[in-house]
Amino acid sequence: MKRVLFALIFLFIIIPSSYAIIELNEITPKIYNLGDKIKISSSVLRENSFDGILKIHLLCDREKVPLNSRILKLSANERYNFLDEFTIPIISTGDCFAKIFIEENGNLIEEKSSENFKITKELSGNFVLVNSKVQLGSNVDITGDVFKVNGKRIEGIATIYFKRNKNISFIDTKDIKEGRFMFSVPSNYTNVGSYSVDFDIRDANGNENIFQDAIIFEITNLLNLDLKLDKDKVNPGGNFEVIGSVNNIYGKRVDRGSFIVRFKEKELKGDILLGDINQKIAVDNNIKTGFHNIFVEVTDEAGNKGSGNLNIEVLGKASKVELKIEKDSYKPGDGLKISAIVYDQGRDLVDKDIEIEIRDSSGVKRIDKTIKREFTFSLPLISRPGEWSIKATSGALKDEKKFYVTEIKDINYKVEGQMLVVTNIGNVAFDDILNINLDGVTSSSSISKKVFLDLGESMSIDFGKEVTTGIYKVTINDKLFDNVKIEGRSLIDYRENINLIFVLLVILVLGVLLYKKRGGFKFDLKKYFRKERKEFTGYVDDIGKVLHDKMEQKERFVKKEMQHLRPKLNTFTEYITIKPREDKLNEYKQKSSYLKKREKEKTEQHYKEGLFNMFNDK
Repeated sequence: MKRVLFALIFLFIIIPSSYAIIELNEITPKIYNLGDKIKISSSVLRENSFDGILKIHLLCDREKVPLNSRILKLSANERYNFLDEFTIPIISTGDCFAKIFIEENGNLIEEKSSENFKITKELSGNFVLVNSKVQLGSNVDITGDVFKVNGKRIEGIATIYFKRNKNISFIDTKDIKEGRFMFSVPSNYTNVGSYSVDFDIRDANGNENIFQDAIIFEITNLLNLDLKLDKDKVNPGGNFEVIGSVNNIYGKRVDRGSFIVRFKEKELKGDILLGDINQKIAVDNNIKTGFHNIFVEVTDEAGNKGSGNLNIEVLGKASKVELKIEKDSYKPGDGLKISAIVYDQGRDLVDKDIEIEIRDSSGVKRIDKTIKREFTFSLPLISRPGEWSIKATSGALKDEKKFYVTEIKDINYKVEGQMLVVTNIGNVAFDDILNINLDGVTSSSSISKKVFLDLGESMSIDFGKEVTTGIYKVTINDKLFDNVKIEGRSLIDYRENINLIFVLLVILVLGVLLYKKRGGFKFDLKKYFRKERKEFTGYVDDIGKVLHDKMEQKERFVKKEMQHLRPKLNTFTEYITIKPREDKLNEYKQKSSYLKKREKEKTEQHYKEGLFNMFNDK
């Protein structure tokens, strides 16, 4: 027991004198690439003199590489300091450390290991394409900078994989000098689409890295257009100008190219001049009112395209007023539906006032009215027949239509007491014979009356002057009036016999004699007829007395007088019924002051009407 204790004490005293103290400074940086320089700083201190070997090893993942080995001689208590720089050899990458140890006579005296640091093959790189989009027709220029982890540039080779839509288009290699390389893809190798570039970078020391999709970009054929108009609004038939500039995606003006401007059915072409486009456009006269699109398309020499749209407002211009009626002919009393519309240059409706004027066949204005679209005009029952006109006016625009009012010749008659009232309800003067049949209990009579009535005029016929007193059925042109009570004349009804004819013949004879005696109508017809009518009234009374006394002789007398007076009767009847010969009518016109007043009417009908009125004027 004492021997063991003594041996331990002896070893405790002896061993410290044989130990060395190794101090290893911290290794920085903590990460290295293959081929980098690594510095190891350390010191060795020994109390006794030493004559041996100092070794430095690099250990990574069970792999050991000697870095240095040197002979070391130290005096007692001498400190040895050293700083060595080593190139990291090709070795497994990962976590590593340096190990320093000294040996004497083949025996390990002391060793010391550093803290771990990392060795890697990876490289860092920056790859630059100026824009994420490349214009079609431009070269694709790429620059790259490649570094170790310590930031130092490398010398090596870059393998470049150029891909379109993720498919490799081609592969190329470039030398890396001082960590930099440049790569250019000619424009004829590219087209519109999506592209990406992979880089496989390697240096001589075995460092490497693959950069997948390091650059992603698109090649586009779009051009930028800056468009404007010289005006916002234009009138039909006017013009406007399209002005613009053309730039590529880099903002540079496109020097050469062409453009197309489409407006309505027009397609106008031109050349780009120093990046500018300029095109004047004429607007059609019949263009629609409102906003219209202008489409501009440009193309450069590389096939790049750009387009843009503009809008211009076309102002409305009233260009036509159109008048419409439903038919060409109307009857008095009909409703005339009138439609008047103002259209603009594009046949669209314009809300404007329209002046409507209607004139009858004699040119007399019948209505003057302002409308918007349409209205109905009721033709008066006494509307003059013939051609009427309608005029529509809106500003300087006009339209006119003609239509015809048909001739209506008609009368209305009614019995009031024993008076027959006849009214012209047509739109022309009524000149005709009215046939009247009066059927009584004891006697019947048929009479014919010459009727001349102007528009709207009426006349009355007293049945009491035609028949004797009684109750009659009166038929007028097939229209029956029953139980008409008539207070007739007191004279014997000479209309039932030949006496009436005799009376008329006598009146006619006297008229002819007076005509010859006066030397024709060299005086005022109107005064003449008034005077003669008074004289005829007296003659009628005398003749009535004669008829009463000579009833038995009447038949023979009438026959004799009829033979004698028939030629004169025909002549005078012509005047009485207002149907003179043309030469006689002209003679009346020249000699009658009354007829001269009617001369402005310019119709034969009015001359006849004048004669009739003179004869019947009381």
